[in-house]
Amino acid sequence: MATYLADNYKDPVPVIGNVGVEMVREFLFTVSTALALNDIIKLMPVNIGMPLVLDDWFVDFPDLDTNASPLIEVQLGDTDTVAKFMAANTVGQAGGKRFMSSHGAALAVPVEYGRTADKDFRLTVSTGPGTGATGVAIRGWFKYHFSGIASPV
Repeated sequence: MATYLADNYKDPVPVIGNVGVEMVREFLFTVSTALALNDIIKLMPVNIGMPLVLDDWFVDFPDLDTNASPLIEVQLGDTDTVAKFMAANTVGQAGGKRFMSSHGAALAVPVEYGRTADKDFRLTVSTGPGTGATGVAIRGWFKYHFSGIASPV
């Protein structure tokens, strides 16, 4: 098991002082070492502060398992719950796109984070690949806004 950071994980996360303004944080992870069982890819930090509400997400997966009989499965979640946003999914076996609205794990409404402790949104390899691919990239985005008392206009 290894823990990786998205290529832009340490870049500042977009923050606007007004509540209710939707923001987008894109991420990109270049797979330079073949992924293995229980590997974690931290995609976006969620730091202590104003409550963040996750409204939507999107991930574009390449073929992560080049074996003739691919095995890899991935989950999308956060620090506390590995499959909070997407249960174990075979999308990495041939590549494809996943959206919260059509592939979310029982996530019909936005998720609010009180942000009392640092967390992150992450991918976890729940079943290792037969033959892990390298030189490919996982990319996507999270849409979110901050909740609280609206400021007067």
